[in-house]
Amino acid sequence: MTGDRRTRGAGSLYQNERGVWGIRFYDSQRRQRRELTGKTGDAGRLAAERLLRKRFGEIDNAKFDGDGRRLRLDDLEKLVVADHEMTGRPTKQVRASYGHLREFFGHGRAIDIPRQMGGYLRERLLADPANGKAAGKGTVRREVAALGRGFTLAVRGGLLATKPSLQNVAPAPARKGFATDEQIDAVVAALPEELRPLVRFLAETGWRSGEGTALRWAAVDFAAREVRIAAGESKTGEPRVFPMTPVLLSLLREQRVHTDRIEREHRAIVPFVFHRGGQPIRYFGDAWKSACKKVGLPALLVHDLRRSAARRMVRAGVPQIVAMKLMGHKTASIFERYAIVSEADLAAAVEKLARGQ
Repeated sequence: MTGDRRTRGAGSLYQNERGVWGIRFYDSQRRQRRELTGKTGDAGRLAAERLLRKRFGEIDNAKFDGDGRRLRLDDLEKLVVADHEMTGRPTKQVRASYGHLREFFGHGRAIDIPRQMGGYLRERLLADPANGKAAGKGTVRREVAALGRGFTLAVRGGLLATKPSLQNVAPAPARKGFATDEQIDAVVAALPEELRPLVRFLAETGWRSGEGTALRWAAVDFAAREVRIAAGESKTGEPRVFPMTPVLLSLLREQRVHTDRIEREHRAIVPFVFHRGGQPIRYFGDAWKSACKKVGLPALLVHDLRRSAARRMVRAGVPQIVAMKLMGHKTASIFERYAIVSEADLAAAVEKLARGQ
């Protein structure tokens, strides 16, 4: 009896740590599902109520069972596009990637895609360049990543029970980019004022950009002089603590004063540490690219700040295990890819060795 509320529960609404409303319910196989609406406040609660009613109707009509039989490639694209729009990220590249995926997979069922990945990769990578269909490994990686993201969001939304494995192209070589303190200073000066504290924070801590934009004042403890990430909020899912350096302490105090002023002006609480006039910073890629281009560093990535922080910690003598904990690396092999050694580092080491002889 798929429609019997007593066998699958009445479902419920909930809010995650960011205030986004979601729903909990049981599908026709009595498996618990969770699904977020992407909305907060009263509008989010109403959206969650509507979504829960919709899911009940689908379950009652045997249209929702979580096995993915009705899920199409187009549905995966919609999920990824909606995710980008919700976080303020551009959707052009996602749409282009799914356009190429559709050329091979058509509008078929999503669950049929994994076993066809070998043929897709051969056609995209090995086709005759003269016919215009061949693609570079970087392009194909982006397409596979967009596809994988669609499956991830489908699982989160309860549309699939598990994420299928996708045969991927050869991994990209480890990037070696990093920035010196002087280069970071130049980029920060070229950024819009409201983004400067965030970038300073990322450069000092080596945290991921999403961890910086999501940071809330509840995680900043001035008394203990610590910044924390709770379990489940980091990419690795593990809690993290970063003691405040003098630079970090000064930066966060200034940002607290700025936030207090914004709260008085708007008569509203601003939960985020870094914000644009009280509103969360969801995407700043265009501003970053513009600033880097302005100072002559067009190839520099936001993620290079993470490599720069790792390099700075190693040069300062911070033990690797400690640096890994501070930055949120789970394995030494990954951290070592970030701890870049420059020619200047090698020259300094040789000079130090010569002085000791």
